[in-house]
Amino acid sequence: MDPEEKMAREGELAEKLAAFGLEHGAGATVWRRVTLDELTHHVEAREQSMAGNGTNDTFTQYHGTALVVVVAVDQILRFEHRVRQLTGDAALQKARKAFDDEVGDSANYIRDVAMHLDDYAIGIGNRQTGKQGPAVTERYVRPHGLLD
Repeated sequence: MDPEEKMAREGELAEKLAAFGLEHGAGATVWRRVTLDELTHHVEAREQSMAGNGTNDTFTQYHGTALVVVVAVDQILRFEHRVRQLTGDAALQKARKAFDDEVGDSANYIRDVAMHLDDYAIGIGNRQTGKQGPAVTERYVRPHGLLD
């Protein structure tokens, strides 16, 4: 490959990666911030609830923040996958493997329930009906416990 062709390819890669940047409102940087903010709110709501100071608003915040964090983590993983496809970054691959080794498939299972809570809430989620495993045995799944 000649130097001009190499520069052109590097420019294309840079352009593709720039589309994931902060200035476009997309990417792991944005979702990382969302995760940190919502985890703070989630912990505050949980502490108020556990101390007996919770209100209906606190209860709603507790469950709502858990769902937002699940979506944010899913988005971070999606951006990681796309960036790794584009770059082949070995350090990123190693970090993802460490995450997967620690968390296993549970991040995907929690995401599936959170993203399709409307189905799981009435007992027709894929894992409740046997379309996908592992099985969820609880008839009416609630967001309670997602981030306890």
